[in-house]
Amino acid sequence: MKISAVGDALTIQALRLMGIEGTAVESAEETEAALDEAIAPETVILITGAAAELIRAKVDKLKIARQDFIVLEIPSTKGIPHQAEDTARLVSQAIGIKI
Repeated sequence: MKISAVGDALTIQALRLMGIEGTAVESAEETEAALDEAIAPETVILITGAAAELIRAKVDKLKIARQDFIVLEIPSTKGIPHQAEDTARLVSQAIGIKI
């Protein structure tokens, strides 16, 4: 299983420290391109809520598509103290592996 992430630069940097590769995005076009690139069989794709809002219709469609990949929304690390720890906990619960 592969884990990939799409979101703001700070969140992607935090996830990289946990061993998760990702792409930092700032616009809807960048987000859509990064999401398309991340889609692969047996992949868990983490996308921050802010990035998901940029392309909400596509994210919602992919969440229910029932393909051989999973799209999960996670909070970003911006603005709220200790949210990086919460993100790590959410990722661990989602994939069943402690990171």
